[in-house]
Parts: sequence; structure tokens; C-alpha cells
Amino acid sequence: MGGELYKWICNGGNNHEVVKRVMETRPSWTQIKSSQTLYQFKWAPISRQIKFDFLCKHGQRNLVNHFENHALISTKDQIFYNMAKFCENLHQDVFKTLPLTF
Repeated sequence: MGGELYKWICNGGNNHEVVKRVMETRPSWTQIKSSQTLYQFKWAPISRQIKFDFLCKHGQRNLVNHFENHALISTKDQIFYNMAKFCENLHQDVFKTLPLTF
């Protein structure tokens, strides 16, 4: 490590104060402006604030708090659609896997 400072970004919204407070306790981490692209960690309340195509472009690993295309598994309509297709391929009833929701 040798005194290297890691850079982090914390965009406002959805409990960003907690993330910021924790990151400020890390002596080898320094906060940078959200417009900068050379960082090791970025926290954003919504995935639209993360440019997934640019992650790891500068020869370094970038960590973010969202999965690309997460809506496919994190929204009710998309998880139902994907699980229904999966269960159909296995000739199974999707409602034996997922609870009925409204």
C-alpha cells in the first residue's frame, strides 16, 4: 500500500450521510468530486448515476453499489417475467417459486 490514497465518491440521497460518515473514518481513503472519473469506490442512490460502460476503463478497478441491469431482478414485474420464463423452460409453475403479490 505504501501511503496510497484511494478515492471515493458519494452522491447525495437515500442515506448517503451514513456512507459518507463511514468512509470518512478510513484513513487511506479521500473523497473526490462526483464529476471525477478516477475513483476506486462510488456510492449513488440510483443506478442511472453510474456509467457502467466506463467502469475499469482507466486500468483500475472501480467499485459501485449497484449491479448493471439490476431491474431485471429487483422490480416485481421484471422478476416475475424472468422467473416465469425460467419456470416455463423447466415445466414448473412459477407460483410455486414466487409468492402472489399485488
